[in-house]
Amino acid sequence: LFPNSTATPRAKRKSNCRKPRPLSCSAATSPSPSASPTTTAGAAKAGSWRDLCGLNAWVVGDYYRLVSAVNALEPPLRRLSDEQLKGKTEEFRARLGRGETLADVQAEAFSVVREAARRTLGMRHFDVQIIGGAVLHDGCIAEMKTGEGKTLVSTLAAYLNALTGDGVHVVTVNDYLAQRDAEWMGRVHRFLGLTVGLIQAGMKSDERRANYMCDITYTNNS
Repeated sequence: LFPNSTATPRAKRKSNCRKPRPLSCSAATSPSPSASPTTTAGAAKAGSWRDLCGLNAWVVGDYYRLVSAVNALEPPLRRLSDEQLKGKTEEFRARLGRGETLADVQAEAFSVVREAARRTLGMRHFDVQIIGGAVLHDGCIAEMKTGEGKTLVSTLAAYLNALTGDGVHVVTVNDYLAQRDAEWMGRVHRFLGLTVGLIQAGMKSDERRANYMCDITYTNNS
């Protein structure tokens, strides 16, 4: 997933990967030898001491706070009409125009995409997919196995970044997948009022230019 640097030249976006907080695992914070069996068992269920001291746990903790915020917004969004849900896109853009940042609208935007996907595709993003979308937005790598929903995950970061008006490129490995995803996931974006483009081999320059001007453009890396 890449910000559009073809249709609208701009400064390269710096990675916003969440910086892990410093964590000390000194003897002062180690479990006491006199800890009760119940306490020890509880700690084991939560994870090994090495896991608890791992910086990764702190990074993931930030993402779970985002998931909690997204989940809290789900019930009220369910009650909105289609037109009210579609109107959220212009609402977000207006807020960004008044000086708010993508971070300010991220939880709401992710929740809107989740609800739009539920209505248009019959698919609801799982919590772990919300985390995957946040990782992509932060400019980091989200490794997922086949069948875990990479295609659906990309809609979250693509929609959020397209709100700026700069355009977003979603890159896959071949023309077939690019076309499939533009048609399939494009239903979510079009429902929310965004334009969706597709780049294919053999396209003329004017066709490519028109598709690159869309809010979200699907293409391949070949």
